[in-house]
Amino acid sequence: MGHFAKMTKNLERRISELEGRKTGDPDHDLAIVKEISEIEHQINDIGDYYCKTLGKHLGSSFVIPEKFDLHISVLVPKNGYSVDQITITPLTRISDIVAMIKQNFEGKDPVVKWNEAATVFLVIPFDQSPLIPQFTEKLKGLGTVEALTEVDRMRPQDLIKIPCNAKGALSNFDVITRSTLLLVGDLQFKSELPAFCITHNFKPTVHTYYSCSTCGLNCTLFCSVRF
Repeated sequence: MGHFAKMTKNLERRISELEGRKTGDPDHDLAIVKEISEIEHQINDIGDYYCKTLGKHLGSSFVIPEKFDLHISVLVPKNGYSVDQITITPLTRISDIVAMIKQNFEGKDPVVKWNEAATVFLVIPFDQSPLIPQFTEKLKGLGTVEALTEVDRMRPQDLIKIPCNAKGALSNFDVITRSTLLLVGDLQFKSELPAFCITHNFKPTVHTYYSCSTCGLNCTLFCSVRF
């Protein structure tokens, strides 16, 4: 790994140099932040290429290094919700990703129903990201059965589909860094529930009303004005 390690170390050193040049002024730091982001992508690509190269030559005897971070995004086509830049490793399990997504939406629009047996991740690699708008437009507003059927109809053969209840690690499915996972199927958010009816928990109470001789309004308060 000498060559790959040297490349990674040089890039990490460059990030440190750029961090030291930040002034705290958003306008000044914008270009620096952009360059740092590009370098981080390069580091991830190096790690991914390293894994693929060794895996190709060593076959089943190769163990994927756990320390390489992968960055993925998740998009829910039916309502446009997204989770950007989830950091995982090749050994992260599918169930862990499901848990991360639920936690992300907890403070925004909680997931109230997730039938993992009837939901899938459709993996869109970075180099095929132009496909994302097509899928999003086609799947928007579709029911579970229709959406899953549409995924199978539209999906090119080289795109990976992962059941959300799949066992094992992400490395089993050949997902590369900067991929987008489209989440499709039997999934429901709190905002999609029927409107809450006030009569559900309403308990009628009896009030004694008084009429104010000064303003003529009815109230349940005792005031200094003589009735």
